[in-house]
Amino acid sequence: MAAMKARDVVGKTLLTTLLGELESAAKRTGDEITDAIVIAACKKFIAGNDEVIEASDDLGIGCPNLRAENVLLETFIPTQLTEADLYELLPKTDAKNFGEAMQYLKANHAGLYDGKLAFNIAKHIYG
Repeated sequence: MAAMKARDVVGKTLLTTLLGELESAAKRTGDEITDAIVIAACKKFIAGNDEVIEASDDLGIGCPNLRAENVLLETFIPTQLTEADLYELLPKTDAKNFGEAMQYLKANHAGLYDGKLAFNIAKHIYG
């Protein structure tokens, strides 16, 4: 709404596209739109933009709109749990093994951690 009021064409277009993608996915799967789904969609959009930006940079073409989109999208992505956060968090859970630790993270911190990092830390802690 703020993008529309500010006449931010890039923001308005991006948010309309993002919302459309989220609503379409929800209709296809019958699932609700959760924070984890929004975060995943934002990361997907950023990754796509980054590919185009990288290719454009190689050709000497600027992509200010895509860079602006990424800045806006990053505001929807909460700070990720760090390695130290995961080492502190996992032992405090009721998890008794690796599988339970990963289930805990997925259920309680979806989209807030790097899966590979969490996997390695949980393996280290729970064997």
